[in-house]
Amino acid sequence: MRRILAAVAAALAPASVSVSAAHGSTRGPVSATVSARAGGRIPSGFLGLSLEIRGVESYTGFDPKAVNPVFEQLVRNLDPGQRPVLRLAGDTADWTWVPIAHTRRPVGVRYALSPTWFEVVKALAEGVNARLIVGVNLEVDSARVAAAEAKAIVAGIGSPWLEALELGNEPELYDVVPWFEVNSVPHFGRRAGWSFSDYLHDYASTARAVPKVPLAGPDVGAPGWVAGLGRFLSSQPRVRIATVHRYALGCIPSKPATIAGILSDRSTRDFGAGLGSAVAAAHAHGLPLRLDEMNTVSCGGQAGVSDTFAAALWALDVQFELASEGFGGVNVHSKVGIANQLFSFRRVDAAWEGHVAPEYYGLLAFAQAAPAGSRLVPVRGVPDGPVHVWATRGPDGSERVVLINMATRGGRTVAVLGGSRDEPATLERLSAPRAGATAGVTLGGRSFGKETTTGTLAGRPRAVSVKRSGSGAYQVWMPAASAAILTLTPRGR
Repeated sequence: MRRILAAVAAALAPASVSVSAAHGSTRGPVSATVSARAGGRIPSGFLGLSLEIRGVESYTGFDPKAVNPVFEQLVRNLDPGQRPVLRLAGDTADWTWVPIAHTRRPVGVRYALSPTWFEVVKALAEGVNARLIVGVNLEVDSARVAAAEAKAIVAGIGSPWLEALELGNEPELYDVVPWFEVNSVPHFGRRAGWSFSDYLHDYASTARAVPKVPLAGPDVGAPGWVAGLGRFLSSQPRVRIATVHRYALGCIPSKPATIAGILSDRSTRDFGAGLGSAVAAAHAHGLPLRLDEMNTVSCGGQAGVSDTFAAALWALDVQFELASEGFGGVNVHSKVGIANQLFSFRRVDAAWEGHVAPEYYGLLAFAQAAPAGSRLVPVRGVPDGPVHVWATRGPDGSERVVLINMATRGGRTVAVLGGSRDEPATLERLSAPRAGATAGVTLGGRSFGKETTTGTLAGRPRAVSVKRSGSGAYQVWMPAASAAILTLTPRGR
């Protein structure tokens, strides 16, 4: 989260394409034809969450016997019928240790993992049947400290919940961003000019010291370091999940993020730009590539962008973009107190209440449009303009066509061709008063309200029937800054 990534060119062409449209235009329908041939399967547990290792208890509470049920339900919502992948790491992974007897705490360490932390995390994993990727401090530059922490994680969480250990967080910044300060003097985790080759040496030394469990890495985001993924994987056979980071927009004070920026092609269609070689490198080693830390704006996000309905439209679209480009999964990063947070919680007497941010609705819409076992279905058209169209086919044969109008002004009619002639169709909308809205978001007419005590959508479902027009297409009006899911259900289902 602490990096500023440069813009990268050479975007990957998505496997499913959207449609031809002019920004802001209200004239003429957009035509989208859904293929009869299904494409690649969306991996189980594709949509995951990333949390700071020292932020978990802000969501779960501190009692392993009574983990926050609202948070647990919000996790389950994103992977119904699947095992969610939760990453516990982030910046705080390199600020954390497990105390070692007769050893002074390293200067750069701020936090200690307690027995209660392990009990809470294990209870959370059991409660939602999660697979955990857990960070280990690499910046401390001590194999002994890392080994003690890793051993405690394996013992405290263990199988079947621990998917992998992740050594370090964004190591390309160890000589760029101060690790800690003493008397206002910044100290860095590594000397100036610390290179990728130096990193490989440090990683290997630490990996030899930790328990023989699967590893995830390299957990980098800078383009030059991402380009070294193949070299990293060749040198580290214990790595079973390749991981990289990306944010749609950087946190540059002189160039603040905007809603127009988060809805642009650069942030949506081109979000995976430059990562094609990383996908190929991971696949060449027989591994999935997981974008295990991602969100709208780096450095914690930006109010007025990250916390708006525009982020929900962005989140819905980029999940399909990344699935179509061959990613094995994503983890959307959330941290309490920042603009990028997906939810926040408070205790009221003995009950939990949760506030759900607009972006979460976009993730929930993706989960609804891509249920367990779904395959992407190509959509014929030209990828030009603000209307994006995606389609999936579920194991039961149902097709779901996702329509997204990224324009903040001007609606469009979308004519969807697909399915059989007599196939019934229903439409559910993802909507809000405007792209910049921070409240009033609904999915299928339902919402979490100002606060939720259940973690489930409340209200009466609003799905309308859609009939074919005389041309044989389903005509759907898409207002500006909105999305919809058109579900085509085979007869007899």
